[in-house]
Amino acid sequence: MSIKRTVIPLMVLLVLVAATGCFNKTAQQDTAAPAGIGVIDLNKAVEVHPKYQQLLTLKKELNTIVAQAEVEQQQAAAKAKPQAGGLLPPDGAALNTALEQEFKEKMAAKQAELQQTLAAKAGDLHSKLETELKEYSSEVDQEYQPQIFNLQLKLKTVQLSQEELTALQAEVQKLQQIRSEKLAIKEKELSERMNASLAPEQAAAEQQLAAYAKELQAELAQKAAAASAEIAARNQASLDSLAPDPGAVTGQLAQQAGMKRQEIQVLEEFILQDVRDKAAKIAAERQLDSVIANVQVNVSAMDITEAVIAEFKK
Repeated sequence: MSIKRTVIPLMVLLVLVAATGCFNKTAQQDTAAPAGIGVIDLNKAVEVHPKYQQLLTLKKELNTIVAQAEVEQQQAAAKAKPQAGGLLPPDGAALNTALEQEFKEKMAAKQAELQQTLAAKAGDLHSKLETELKEYSSEVDQEYQPQIFNLQLKLKTVQLSQEELTALQAEVQKLQQIRSEKLAIKEKELSERMNASLAPEQAAAEQQLAAYAKELQAELAQKAAAASAEIAARNQASLDSLAPDPGAVTGQLAQQAGMKRQEIQVLEEFILQDVRDKAAKIAAERQLDSVIANVQVNVSAMDITEAVIAEFKK
């Protein structure tokens, strides 16, 4: 319970109606004399009351208790604050590092799985195309190898002029070049067919990998949120346990302040009642019908403040 500074204000307006006797009448008077009105400076009367200093002392004591309670609350909060250094960070580096590592490992495993599947399909297709290339190579060899062989045999066994020798060598090279070009064209064709056949598989694998990455990111985001929420809950629990209990810190002081306020209220009521009683006595003695306190306008009235103050000294 926190203690607030409060000051119980004195009454700012006091109207006293005194029981007064009638004015003496003469034989010639046909009407009653106008009513008598008195005024009193209530604040002045209260401030010179014999118990006013006691009232001020009580108020100072109340302020001291309130200030002491505030200091104790601040000290309790200061003692708890350093311990908050042991709180866990809501988005700690360790948590981020662990989640990033998990993402990389799972993505690498998924990519390896897709690549293995794609490599198996590529291997099967490559075997088929390689068989086709061998068959085509055999067909080309059947067409060109006999011609090349005959020309090479002729070059080794027949006596030829230099001109004939050069012509035969050129023909052999031409046949070999034609054979090589046909095989190269076939290899290029088969390679393009292989790439075209694997392109849809490659695209599908990339789509699967992208979808898996999205799902994995969502999964890890949920895990991170859950971990952060758990850390936040633990931190809040720690803060709640560290927070000072105002009731425990200021309970006794609050009780003292409450009792002190009661003393102040009782003494204020006593002083005001004493002023009322003294003012009523003066009003009766001076045959006043009413007494107005703290008048701020010009009125034709009798000031009885000093008379009331004089009563305090009797």
